[in-house]
Amino acid sequence: MSTEISIEERGAQIYDELMDYLGAPELKTANLASLKEEHEGESPIDQAARFEKYDAVFAEAERLIELRKLGQDIAIHDFLNDKRSEVLEHEAGERDEDVSKAEQELESFDDAV
Repeated sequence: MSTEISIEERGAQIYDELMDYLGAPELKTANLASLKEEHEGESPIDQAARFEKYDAVFAEAERLIELRKLGQDIAIHDFLNDKRSEVLEHEAGERDEDVSKAEQELESFDDAV
């Protein structure tokens, strides 16, 4: 049984979490369908104020998403660099061992001759 969710579902989860965090639960995916009905008959001034709030919420959501991506990029690059260093250190250690073995074999050969 797979517990994986689709990209769309994960996107909706993150979007809803952002809307909660930003204090705009009315913009969560489950509430969008009723949004128009809830504000039916509002004055143009109230509508403009609401849209201004929504613009600010979406701008802040974009900023937070960019920060999250930046954090992930940094974490991925750090991990990559750590693994690269591990591989290079391991390879250098193997090379040192190979060189030592070759030197020992040469010394043994020289001693035998």
